[in-house]
Amino acid sequence: MMNFAQDCASEFPPHLEDKISAIFGVNGLDSNDYIIYSMRVELMAELQSKGIVVSNYNKKNFIAVKKDIKCNVNIDFSSSTGNIAVISSSKIISKIRFEGNDHITCISPTDLLSNYTITMRGSSNYLNIGNGCSSNGTEIFVDGRTRKVSIGKDCMFAWGVVIRTSDSHAIFDTKTRKIINLSKDINLDDHIWAGQGALILKGVVLESGSVIAARSIVTKEFPRSSLIAGSPAKIIKGNVSWTRAAEPTGEEIDAVLDAINRIDSTEFCQSLDSFSTHFDVANTDVYTIPDSMSSGDTPSVS
Repeated sequence: MMNFAQDCASEFPPHLEDKISAIFGVNGLDSNDYIIYSMRVELMAELQSKGIVVSNYNKKNFIAVKKDIKCNVNIDFSSSTGNIAVISSSKIISKIRFEGNDHITCISPTDLLSNYTITMRGSSNYLNIGNGCSSNGTEIFVDGRTRKVSIGKDCMFAWGVVIRTSDSHAIFDTKTRKIINLSKDINLDDHIWAGQGALILKGVVLESGSVIAARSIVTKEFPRSSLIAGSPAKIIKGNVSWTRAAEPTGEEIDAVLDAINRIDSTEFCQSLDSFSTHFDVANTDVYTIPDSMSSGDTPSVS
């Protein structure tokens, strides 16, 4: 059962109930621990008391906040509609900007610093950050239509990590008029460490226990327990994993090995597929440009 602030239930569309229930299910969250707010003027003071400052809002956007937390989150809805943010921890220090409609962002519970700058651009995109993750300053761009970024449990992101589903500007074949760099999903499994300045690009699938070296550019799929490095990244060593402690005890190492050995990557992908039934996920890799096309900004690389 969902808890709503001040009769907000009447403003919450039925199709969003299915989506937020799926989010709670994927992350093992209890909906009874959360209060859902619509973006009404009279609720802003209550949200600010929880450390959430909202701008450019209307009552067709929603925030689900875990009870009894006080975080440091700024959310800009950019006058869009149908967006949901799920905030679960007092350790969250984040800026979230919604550009476009029907996005969902979920930051799950953690006892560790979670500093993110998140931009949801396009339409009907989904970002999920699993339980127990930490970040010293990660930028996440979820751009496109029905794109997903899924981050598993107990991941650690150093300062300057960038995750993005899109290049933000089109590259096309001049003969066929086909766009060749469409946005793609990103799936990061449990217990992954991304070093300082790592760039994780569209289409990446990284299995559990892996390590991304500082300033690497990750562009493809890698198996579990891989140490990857370089531009573009490649496997430097297999059968590795990591601990948060610099000098771990034997018990800490055993705990990590037990955790990653329990993770079944097939089950991980199946859980994502199950969640995706609530979205119209696009899987095409090529798009043909119409005969007329408006020009965009000067291409740039972030």
